[in-house]
Amino acid sequence: MTCIAPDCLWCKWFNRKETGLKCAAFPNGIPENIIEGEPHNKVLPGQTGDKVFEKARGRK
Repeated sequence: MTCIAPDCLWCKWFNRKETGLKCAAFPNGIPENIIEGEPHNKVLPGQTGDKVFEKARGRK
């Protein structure tokens, strides 16, 4: 079985302190299409603010 992790886990804006997949752009939960691999490289309708994927320091 292969497990694929969303890019969200390596994003600077990912909220590691909350339960579930949440971030600065989607504080109520990251949409499934992004979790499944759609890039979040531009501001999307329904998100909060203007944060998009940005690799966190120290993450490979």
